[in-house]
Amino acid sequence: VRCVQETDSVASGDYEEDLHGCPDIEKDINETNNGPSKMRKAFEIPMGCLIPEVVDGLLVAGKTISVSRLTNGATRNQPVSMLTGQAAGAIAALAAQKNIPARSIKAK
Repeated sequence: VRCVQETDSVASGDYEEDLHGCPDIEKDINETNNGPSKMRKAFEIPMGCLIPEVVDGLLVAGKTISVSRLTNGATRNQPVSMLTGQAAGAIAALAAQKNIPARSIKAK
């Protein structure tokens, strides 16, 4: 997930991270005494987040996309879930039309 515009983006969001966790364990997350930092920036989801590394014939969307726990705090919201679902459907349709694996589809 990136905060810059790229050509392979298939979805975008604008949510601050919303983590519920273990601040004593997760020292690497930028936290204040009041909980996680509330930095809000627009972000984009690259197509690669929807395509598993080793499993062909499968696309993921919604809460199952490949992101870190910190990033999941912003991408798990319904609008991003719906956008990644729509993107996965479009990728699957293009792959079926062209009779090629989904990982061979190039974002334009």
